[in-house]
Amino acid sequence: MTTYQSKEEFYSMQKDLAPLEEPYVDLDFPADETSFGYEDLEGMNYNGFMRLSELCDDPQIICDGIDVNDIAQGSFGNCWILSSLAAVARYPHIIAHLFVKANVEMGQYTLRLFWRNEWRYVTIDDYVPVSSDGSLLGVRSKNPNELWPTIVEKAIAKIFGSYYKTDGGDGTLGIQIFTGCLPQFEYLKNHVSCTQEECDCEEEAKKKKKLKNTKKRKKVNTKETAEEEEEGVEEEPFGGLCKEDIWKSILKGVKNGNAIGFASENESGLGDTNTTESGIVDGHYYALIDACDYNGNQLVRLRNPWGCTEWKGAWSDTSKEMTTKVKRELNLRVTRQSKLIEELCKDTVLLPVVDTATDAKSRRKRNKAEKDDGVFWMHFDDVINCFSRMTVGHIVDIECFYKDENSFGYQFSPKLLHNVHQSSYFPTYRQILKHDEKDETCENEEGECILTQQFTLSVDRTCDVLIALRMIHDDMDKFNSYLELSCEELEIKCDGLYVFTGTRRRVPKGDYTFYVKSECRDEEFSDVEVTLVWENRKAQLTLNEEEVVAEEEETYEEEEE
Repeated sequence: MTTYQSKEEFYSMQKDLAPLEEPYVDLDFPADETSFGYEDLEGMNYNGFMRLSELCDDPQIICDGIDVNDIAQGSFGNCWILSSLAAVARYPHIIAHLFVKANVEMGQYTLRLFWRNEWRYVTIDDYVPVSSDGSLLGVRSKNPNELWPTIVEKAIAKIFGSYYKTDGGDGTLGIQIFTGCLPQFEYLKNHVSCTQEECDCEEEAKKKKKLKNTKKRKKVNTKETAEEEEEGVEEEPFGGLCKEDIWKSILKGVKNGNAIGFASENESGLGDTNTTESGIVDGHYYALIDACDYNGNQLVRLRNPWGCTEWKGAWSDTSKEMTTKVKRELNLRVTRQSKLIEELCKDTVLLPVVDTATDAKSRRKRNKAEKDDGVFWMHFDDVINCFSRMTVGHIVDIECFYKDENSFGYQFSPKLLHNVHQSSYFPTYRQILKHDEKDETCENEEGECILTQQFTLSVDRTCDVLIALRMIHDDMDKFNSYLELSCEELEIKCDGLYVFTGTRRRVPKGDYTFYVKSECRDEEFSDVEVTLVWENRKAQLTLNEEEVVAEEEETYEEEEE
């Protein structure tokens, strides 16, 4: 079965292909139950596959531009894919880059997706699963003739092996599939400033931290001390960004042209079958559409991939804070970046049609459409309380967006692309940590074999640094491998759900020891690539891999004050 091809393989085969004389049929991903993947066909209301050309009166890849609201999740549990797609749809030129070839009449499409560390070419037909009433079971656009979200969803299903295998996931992977980005994966409550109690009483948090730092510790091997530590007070959150730095990461991410998403808490244990009283769906993934400081209020604009069900708290569409004037100023605000995107995509079909008319009829029509479209504003404090994880996809490598051809025939300005995605201006350094005898291996509590590698990062002046990891596997599945990055001096501890992770921190001048932990797969360990991206071009960073020195187990007792 040929799931995808490299760029070279795809274009080599194109030379020998004759034009299609009848609608294309993809034999590698057949329109049947194997590609659908779900066992409970009746529960899914499955009624086979139909061609999009049969379901649409006038099928087009794009109608009225690329808009985040084009995406409405269907019956599949792939919110992580569709919210990632919405986060990326803020940059319509990236959506255009996904489409390599398109023959709407013959139902054949080739998409370009970043998979297993490089851009892959996936060719599909336009057969899609439908329900008993003949409607789409998967994602649909608000315009019934618009195809692009449905085509993207099918291409990913083919890569994974079935629609069922796209159920469940995290936006870290989704954003990377569409952009080839470097990941930043942050747990929002892994810092004392981000817990509910400490948000309500930050001064108390500072006092606790000061008291803790004044209590010096010395080594002692006594059974009593070990027991006391084991029975000690609940451990404070550790290793994540502080609340202030999370907000800075969001604003920087928006300014630098990156893609951002948030995963909601799942306190009920019911996943997305449960919606909280506040309107946030449990265990769900949301796209960030915008963020700003508005009259002293830290606000973010999010989107539910369902295209409905919104936040009901402060700054929501129906809240007292969201007056007509405020709604107009927030929803129609023009930024430097939006102007750049408009300039980049002018004379294309990519820009969304925005209704800015102020007459009463137009306002009523717009308000009706926005009543429950899944898009809402909320305060940053509420984001911290309602969501557990944040993903930032740093779009650093943009060369492909202006060098690769797309099915629309558009060519994008390299200069404008750099200005939209400002992370592409920053210095970047990559180094591979080779697995060899200097590394340490051990078993964790679950009996899994863990590899520990070590490197030193030296910085000659304070600067903001993205530290991203990826395991160099050529057989990556959707869920795959444990990978952790930690640095005690900088209070860093981050991991991810896949073979890559990363964090962005302000790093002072100095030398810092980092540990990288990864798990064994198929009785083999992977080399790990470390990528550094820093925002101060005058700064000099060096990375040296070192031998891991095993630490002795220690217990402590506090010195008397």
